[in-house]
Amino acid sequence: MDAARWQEIRELFDAVCELPPSRWEPTLRAMSADPATIDEVLSLLDAQTMQLQRASGPVATLLANLPDAQLQPGDRLDGWRLGERVASGGMGSVFVADRADGLFKHRVAIKLLRGFAGPVAAQRLAAERQILASLQHPGIARLYDGGTTPTGQPYLVLEYVDGLPLDEYADRQNLRLRARIALFQRVCAAVSAAHRQLVVHCDLKPGNVLVRGDGEPVLLDFGIARLLAEHGEDSAAGYGTAGYASPEQLAGDRIGVASDVYGLGALLCRLIAGRAPVVEDGRMRAPSAMATAATPWHGELRGDLDAIVLKACDADPERRYATVDALSGDLQRYLDRRPVLARPQAPGYRASRFLARRWKESIAASLALALCAAFVWQLSEQRERAEHEAAVAKEVSDLLLKAFAEADPKARGARGTQVTTARDVLDSGAAQLERMTGSPDVLARQRAVIGMAYQNLGETQRAEPLMRRAADELIAVGAEAEAAAVLSELAVLLGNDKRGDDAVAVGRRSLELRERIGAEPLAIADSYNSLGIALNTQGDTDAAVAALEKALATRREYLGKDAQAVTVTLQNLAMVHRSQGEYKRAERMYREALALRRRDSERSYGVLVARDGLAKSLNDQGRQAEAAVLLRQNVELARELYDDRGDHMASAHSELASTLQDMGDYANALPNYRRALEITVESGGEGTMQYAIDLNNMATLLEARGELAAAEAAFRQSLRIRRANLPPDDRSVVRAEGNLARLQMRRGQMRESRPVLEQGIEQWRRKSDKPTPELVIAMLGMVEWYTRDGQLDAAQALLDRTPALPEESPNLALRRLGLRADIAQRRGDWPQAQALWAKVVEGNGGRDPVMAAKARVPYAESLLGGGRRDEARREAELAQAPLRAALVEGAEPLQRLQALEGRLSKG
Repeated sequence: MDAARWQEIRELFDAVCELPPSRWEPTLRAMSADPATIDEVLSLLDAQTMQLQRASGPVATLLANLPDAQLQPGDRLDGWRLGERVASGGMGSVFVADRADGLFKHRVAIKLLRGFAGPVAAQRLAAERQILASLQHPGIARLYDGGTTPTGQPYLVLEYVDGLPLDEYADRQNLRLRARIALFQRVCAAVSAAHRQLVVHCDLKPGNVLVRGDGEPVLLDFGIARLLAEHGEDSAAGYGTAGYASPEQLAGDRIGVASDVYGLGALLCRLIAGRAPVVEDGRMRAPSAMATAATPWHGELRGDLDAIVLKACDADPERRYATVDALSGDLQRYLDRRPVLARPQAPGYRASRFLARRWKESIAASLALALCAAFVWQLSEQRERAEHEAAVAKEVSDLLLKAFAEADPKARGARGTQVTTARDVLDSGAAQLERMTGSPDVLARQRAVIGMAYQNLGETQRAEPLMRRAADELIAVGAEAEAAAVLSELAVLLGNDKRGDDAVAVGRRSLELRERIGAEPLAIADSYNSLGIALNTQGDTDAAVAALEKALATRREYLGKDAQAVTVTLQNLAMVHRSQGEYKRAERMYREALALRRRDSERSYGVLVARDGLAKSLNDQGRQAEAAVLLRQNVELARELYDDRGDHMASAHSELASTLQDMGDYANALPNYRRALEITVESGGEGTMQYAIDLNNMATLLEARGELAAAEAAFRQSLRIRRANLPPDDRSVVRAEGNLARLQMRRGQMRESRPVLEQGIEQWRRKSDKPTPELVIAMLGMVEWYTRDGQLDAAQALLDRTPALPEESPNLALRRLGLRADIAQRRGDWPQAQALWAKVVEGNGGRDPVMAAKARVPYAESLLGGGRRDEARREAELAQAPLRAALVEGAEPLQRLQALEGRLSKG
């Protein structure tokens, strides 16, 4: 090669060697037209890269496998401060960690991984980490983030789970056999959810399933063993746990769903046999052969349960259950006393299962005959009462027959494909009732039943008048006990409709009636439960807690701790504690209530309400991604239960929209808000409280998008509806007035907004003698008013006086911090403003990309004001895409961004 050609190659090599490999060839082709020269340079570049990788490989391997002892409790890793080391093993070490900035509390677990070496492994790990981070299920510990330590050791940031290993929890709680199987089925549900997202666990064992205090299991380390196996130095055979790892995993063969089915089978064996699983000659020992005689259910393991475990743990993956759902389904057949699929379906076996589940019917038949004999014997003494009951039955029968006849689609000329719904029958029954004559007590009872049926369907506007009239009529005929029951339900309806004063009056009337007639304790507890809901809506949270605790104590005494009535009061208490700002306490209680609800059914109104409350308590803590998963499930469940109609359906859409909005997902929040409004109009019209609530929530999104005129119109309409239905000082009215005043302030209507903001502070102070989230929001609104008006000293003084809450939500904490930053920026205190805005950006970073982008604009302004032009330009560039995608043209943050870009371009 001559010197001139070598010089040309050397110049081209020097020009591109520091560029990313993806840009080598395009850059070279722009600099040279000779294909041979370009190929020569590319060969040199590839050779250099290979030599660098060979040189750096041993170093990276050494660093990846070094002990992680250099990181100790108290050290800082990115945004986290390490706490105690809670585990250490072959995969690495695990530390508890908390946010290092102190902006809001968030505890996580940080796992430092061993066995990763080289840049290729790190890149593949990062790609797999994105897949694992997408796993969102209440029974799977979330993967939040990851990265590398200063020495190059990979780490993962995981949800911190405070609980006991599965086997230890079951033993400590002395769980019976059926309770252990039910707990195991919830583990299966979590694994199945991950499989639907094409992620397998590969290391299922008791230590990787922690059970919280509320009894809910959470799986740890999902997919991490597979990551280590595929991207580390060892083979797949190096991971897994003896007794729980499948034969193909131990052999280093390809693993998948079947391996997790094996691990679950071994886990089930440990739970029901009480001992770690044992494999002999490649076969799992049956649980009945491992359990000791001291195991209370030793005899119940033979047969079905042995067969289920042995099928799940078959050495041949093809003979195992095809899916985790199939394994869980066979366990459900066992619990239901039906033939399990793991056993041969011989006639004798199927007959034994039939008798096992039908023994109650035989006893019931005998009892029925005895009762008939007793009834005949007493018939002469109860002739008059029987005749009355017959008349009542005939009237009820007439009503139902006419209701179904009028609701018949064919009778109404409908298409043949149209079917009769529960609403059709209720509508027909209510119309028939108005035309019927008969016994006043019968008509009153029918009215009450139809009213409460409407309530259960979420048809508040139709339920309320029927229930009010029924209560009055029942009192008039002397049926005070039944009237009190109707009033108790009505108090709940009014409380949920945000009419606190009215709800409290009705709830007290129910309680007074029951106490006066000497009702049984459980009936009085029912009235206390309803009164607690009403008092919470009214804002008297201390009195609400007292009422609900009375109801809870009575219900637990008479019904036991797991009864559904106990669960209802438990979640009502959780609702009150959430109103008091005790978000973690509320979360624990909602989880307990949800677990109890699920024991009866996964598809019920009780599950809907408990899951909604749990989602709200997670949202309050800044855990929007977890809340969104639950709320999406609620939308599907509400659609199944309520046929896409009614207040419950509207509320499910509205709550999901609110959470999506808090995540910065405006595009998906908007159609959910619109659907909530459409359903509310269909159910009750535009004058209802539910419509006012949905409209207010929609207005907050319009405001966030920069559609201020539309937002103001929506806020005004919501306020008009509330004033028409509620007293002037009702909490819902005060809250709506504050929302409208805040928007007016941001539109520059300073004189109109100030009196309302000041009045709101005084009203919230009068409603509680201790700080509440509503009071803090009102005070921060006034701080913003002073700041926008240029009264910075007054703003700072009021901000300093604004009380801190025991558990302040991240949204409030970040708003408080943003106001401090704004004041510092307006004063020209650039270092202080920069530091504070940086924290606001960081705090919103993983939660709400739009709010983070909005904060980047003043952050960039502060950086530019302090002479840090390049950093300001970078923050402005990062803000562009999220703001332009989420906001409308002319929104204030976009105007400020455009002005900032103009200043930066002049430099």
